[in-house]
Order: sequence, then structure tokens, then C-alpha cells
Amino acid sequence: MRVAFSALQTDGTIGDNQQYRIDLVATSAPLTSLAKDHLLANIFHGAPDDPSRLEPKTVTFDLSPWQGQTARLRLTVADNQGPLRAGVDNIRFDRIEQ
Repeated sequence: MRVAFSALQTDGTIGDNQQYRIDLVATSAPLTSLAKDHLLANIFHGAPDDPSRLEPKTVTFDLSPWQGQTARLRLTVADNQGPLRAGVDNIRFDRIEQ
């Protein structure tokens, strides 16, 4: 049985929840917060129409708007539909020459 990814839930309700996200968050944010003033950027997320299995891929993201600031890279799995297995490797922060 295929269980679809869920859309972001910010209204406090708990329903079917299967998400994988990579977010850039403020260091002042509580660990599980999805509040707009805590979430600086979403780098990756599984969307409801995505396939249940993805091959490895490269994801790039420009962090220059936050240059000189400290931020937290948060990798999150939420799942009450199970099982959901996800992984990340080879995270690099490279300066892009201009």
C-alpha cells in the first residue's frame, strides 16, 4: 500500500502525517517549530504527489541571504502512517565565487 506524503500542517490539527523536510531555521526556534518567523527557508520537502520512492539526487540551495548569521539546518521526518525511511549524506557548504 502506498502512503502519500502529507502537506505541511500549521493549524495544530493532527491527521495523517508523513513528511520529510530539510529546513533552514532560526537558532532561536524551538526544535519542532514550523512558525513562519522561525522557518527561514525550506530546502526540500516531499509533496503529496511525489512518488513513494526517490532515487538519490543532488539538492543545492543558496544560503547567501543569511551570510554572517547563524542558522540551523534541520532534517525532519514526521510519520504516523509508517514506515518512512529517509537519509542524507555528503552535506557540504561551499563558497560560491562571484
